[in-house]
Amino acid sequence: MIREPASSSDYQLRPQQVAKDVLEVDESSETSTSSDPLLDIVESYLNITEEHPINFSDLSVEDQAIILHADSKLIRTFSGYLKQEADVAYDALDHKLLPLNAYALFRQDSSQPDAPHIIHILEGRLKKSSSQRIWLNIILFLLTVLSVLYTGTQLALANLSATDPQLANSISTGILDVFQELWRGMPYAVSIMAILIAHELGHYLMMRRHKVQGSLPYFIPAWLISPFGTFGAAIVLKDVPKNRKVLFDIGSAGPIVGFLVTIPILLYGLSTATISPLLDGQLLEGNSLMYLFTKIAVFGQVYPTNSSDVLINQLTFAGWTGLLLTSLQLIPLGQLDGGHVIYSMFGKRARLVFYPILVALIGLTIWSREPAWLFYLVILFLVGRFYAVPLDAITSLNPLRMTLAIMALFIFVITFTPLPFRVYTETATAGLNQSILSHWSALITVAIILVPRWCRVR
Repeated sequence: MIREPASSSDYQLRPQQVAKDVLEVDESSETSTSSDPLLDIVESYLNITEEHPINFSDLSVEDQAIILHADSKLIRTFSGYLKQEADVAYDALDHKLLPLNAYALFRQDSSQPDAPHIIHILEGRLKKSSSQRIWLNIILFLLTVLSVLYTGTQLALANLSATDPQLANSISTGILDVFQELWRGMPYAVSIMAILIAHELGHYLMMRRHKVQGSLPYFIPAWLISPFGTFGAAIVLKDVPKNRKVLFDIGSAGPIVGFLVTIPILLYGLSTATISPLLDGQLLEGNSLMYLFTKIAVFGQVYPTNSSDVLINQLTFAGWTGLLLTSLQLIPLGQLDGGHVIYSMFGKRARLVFYPILVALIGLTIWSREPAWLFYLVILFLVGRFYAVPLDAITSLNPLRMTLAIMALFIFVITFTPLPFRVYTETATAGLNQSILSHWSALITVAIILVPRWCRVR
């Protein structure tokens, strides 16, 4: 368990005193008679027990990346116990290091109870970059709009063949012909873009709030590659978040806001959908817990049954896609939004979930025989081990943020779709939906038992 600074008798200054030091620097204190002024500065905030020899190779991969990205140089490393709360101490120390063109990394080693806190001093502060290739963001956005319009039009024509076969037969489904009917794909395009924009806007507004520099969203078109017409969007951070609170705010805002926009679109889509009989060989979308319960709320029963299912329309498909994309982003690994959430909750102990989740996804890939999971598994294996580590990795989340973090992980559970698509056959599908609630109940029960035990190792 992380020792809470506020409860420690080793803290010699109150947060208000430190804040005053930041705002009103005593000029006499800037002129030090010590032969080691940097040591004096650090000693103001850390009870130093040891100064370590400089060894860049001993740093984590993430810390090395921060230093190399900023073109900085590791000059001193101290260990001991902070005298103030970590976030307050970091602000005050950073203010003192500013004239020296230096900054600090706060790290924690819980295996050393007498010196759990580590401060790395780096020369060469992080540089702000003002250059932005907005034209690339605009081009990708327009291509994504075109791609999702095409996807929506294909869905509209498929629905038309079920409701008005005569009109559907009069419209060719060739690529050029579909482009001539793009207006039919507006409901899906507007809905899915609203979800994606809300997701990225959540990230972007939190970046602006915390003055963290990053790019505008890069929307990723996937014409004829993805059944959704897009692979989502991404924002590239150019700054390192100051602490775990900032990392959480930026990482969690996107999926939470996107989820809140997805739900009304999904509910409205289902309320305008119809029920149709199932045909052998028909492709069915998978059920997440959220999708399952929204169908129960709208139709009063579980769908699909052994003989019928919801005839998914454009709005429903956009809402279902929003749930799926939210769950994929919230997988608690690496550079994904879920990786930011779990690291902000547990710090470096978040790495403990890498292999369990990887093994679970391997099992899911074998069980589902879904090629998409194999592709996603390879991506997670390559990037899932590396987290977005903030400058101050000691500061923990406050109760409100911890509650929101638990809510974000809950959203992941209820939106995750183990089998995104499956082909309907009467023999294979019979009895499947009758057991889906029991399967999910067993999964949640196991999580309730194991997660608190895992958290106890903090």
